[in-house]
Amino acid sequence: MLIPNLTGLILILAGLLMRIFPPKKINALYGYRTLRSMKNIDNWHFAQRLSAQLLIIGGLVLLLTGIIGLLLNLDEAHINMMGFGIMIIIVIVLFVKTESAIKKFEQSK
Repeated sequence: MLIPNLTGLILILAGLLMRIFPPKKINALYGYRTLRSMKNIDNWHFAQRLSAQLLIIGGLVLLLTGIIGLLLNLDEAHINMMGFGIMIIIVIVLFVKTESAIKKFEQSK
């Protein structure tokens, strides 16, 4: 129960932090950093906004997974395995959606 809930809260907090205090300049320490997002400042700002939003959504999904697991009285090991699987899916979806959105954003300029 603890892992999906804590991970969900961490993702929500990270997303809110990026939304409230987005990295203003391209850097190697903080923010959504890929070659495409760091290509120019417009891509950078676009990627930060979108990835923050997706982090919050992903965190909510993980948090709900933990809560539903508790309500259904599932074994903690099963809840943690589900949470881990969903966490991997969230990371993949965040990367794919953000990268494809940046690509479309570049083409629209």
